[in-house]
Amino acid sequence: MKHILCLNNICFIKIDQQYKNNRYFITLLSLSLCYYLLFSDIFHILERIKMLGINKMKILDSSIFDLSPIPFWLEDFSAVKNQFDLWKSDGVTDLETFLKEDTSRVLHCANLIKIIKVNQKTLDLYEAKDINHLRENVSQIFSNDMAESHIHELLALWKKELSFSNTAVNYSLSGKRLDIHLRGTVLPGHENDLSLILLSTENITSYQDA
Repeated sequence: MKHILCLNNICFIKIDQQYKNNRYFITLLSLSLCYYLLFSDIFHILERIKMLGINKMKILDSSIFDLSPIPFWLEDFSAVKNQFDLWKSDGVTDLETFLKEDTSRVLHCANLIKIIKVNQKTLDLYEAKDINHLRENVSQIFSNDMAESHIHELLALWKKELSFSNTAVNYSLSGKRLDIHLRGTVLPGHENDLSLILLSTENITSYQDA
């Protein structure tokens, strides 16, 4: 029996139930999923994937994540969520004003984020040898230029928004300035603790310089 999964205008055909773990099917689906997780209705898409009995983490863990031409990150913001809860218990209601009063709080939140996984395109963009090299030098990627854009990101999560996008300034590990279009989405099942967020960092430097 054939099963058809359509993601907007892209359809994948699954021939038999026994092929639900077929790596070629998973690879094709993964590329589309990562793209649409960031640019479309993630809940509609993942519901269709669930109907086929495919685990979303199997898709995100597949080789296509590493081979994608788009720089992808999987990050854990659960410690940021815990910090939000502490601030709320202390009476903070206007996060934007609170962060702008002392931008070291922004840096503190940035340091709480755990990088779970990145793909090869991310390593290439930031000129990192591997994920450990990136983790050890992540402070070089960000600068004072990132405070405002990171506040935008934190505000979205504070307001329980499940997706956000913004432009930011990053730096490669060799010091090259990178103008970035950042997109992020909280993956379904992690809305309460923010423990799994998918992000993309598109290099738009050439467009900014034009």
